[in-house]
Formats: sequence, structure tokens, C-alpha cells
Amino acid sequence: MLDSNNVFGDGHGKNNSDYGSFFVAEYGGKRVGVRGNRDYNVAIESIRKLFPALSNVASSQINLSAFIPRLDCEIELHEEIWDQALLEIKIVKVAVVRKDSEVGAMGIAFGILFWIWFVVFLWKRFSKGQD
Repeated sequence: MLDSNNVFGDGHGKNNSDYGSFFVAEYGGKRVGVRGNRDYNVAIESIRKLFPALSNVASSQINLSAFIPRLDCEIELHEEIWDQALLEIKIVKVAVVRKDSEVGAMGIAFGILFWIWFVVFLWKRFSKGQD
């Protein structure tokens, strides 16, 4: 019995029906074969497991893109088109993206740390002068 979540086709052999679908995920200079699952979230989790550097990255921060021959361009892949694009994908580029709110929060945190450091610096400098 075939798992309906796994796609068959588009292999590199002469008879594509003999091959289960997979694609190559590329991240950080490394390429790994990934089983072609129709469920986008399962594919993301597979990619996270295959690349240890992504293990602590939230799934929402992982961005996938691939060249689609029919469109003659590279596109960002998302959950709504994943299962339709899967048959055309050979190599998926994986990137980590930070949302604006996360970048803003990091900036605020660094700003707070800077001000704490600055206050401590001034306090130490002026407290030495009073001794």
C-alpha cells in the first residue's frame, strides 16, 4: 500500500515510477536528500532534523525556495503551493529569516544592555573620584 503523502515521479532514472520522490535540501554549503512529503510542515521538520544548525530555529523562521522549470524562475515555497510544486522541485534552498518583530526585539534588548553597561561604567568612574 502506498503512502498518499509521498509523491512518486520526477526521478532521474528512465522509469520514474520506480523511484520515490525526493529533493535535495541545501543549507550552509551542505546538500542532503529529503523524502518528498506532500505535507509542508513534515518537510520542514525533516529539514530541521537533517541540518543540526536548524534544530533550535523555529519552523516559522525557515524559508524554502526552489527553481521551477515551468516558470523559468526561482520562487519562495510556502504551505499553500508546496504539494503542487513538489513534483517540479529538484533542489530546495533553505534560509533562516528573522521577522521584523524579532529583529526589533533583539535591537531593544541590545539597547537595554548598552544602557546598563553605560550606567555601570559612569557609576564606577564617578565613584572612584569620590574616594
